[in-house]
Amino acid sequence: MFYVAPQLTVSDINKAAADGFKSILCARPDGEQGDQVPGKEIEQAAFCLGLDFTAIPVQAGHLPDANAVACMRTALKRMPGPVLGYCRSGTRAAQLWAMAQVGTLPDSEILEAGRKAGINLSAAIAAATGPNTNA
Repeated sequence: MFYVAPQLTVSDINKAAADGFKSILCARPDGEQGDQVPGKEIEQAAFCLGLDFTAIPVQAGHLPDANAVACMRTALKRMPGPVLGYCRSGTRAAQLWAMAQVGTLPDSEILEAGRKAGINLSAAIAAATGPNTNA
């Protein structure tokens, strides 16, 4: 299972571990905002609690590129679940997950997961599937 959240703090990692999460995925580049907790601090907190941590930064305002999606596919196979993904708002983490799931899960399931999280994933699915060649 994959869940998304806005920017995490060290205390959020403690709560995530207590809630049963096994892995943390950071989709936010360091330094986006001055008050942002650096990824290394989150990684260290996760490590100290026995959680897996992976960072696949995605620039704000952009969909993940093909390399990020490939990395996410690998990470999802490797990381024990449940996984908590985060960025500033949770949107990039959700888009990254969605694009990695295209071709594995039906689009309707991906869209429904996004809807439940309050995130529209239709653009991510469209980007992952490429242009329609049946025109």
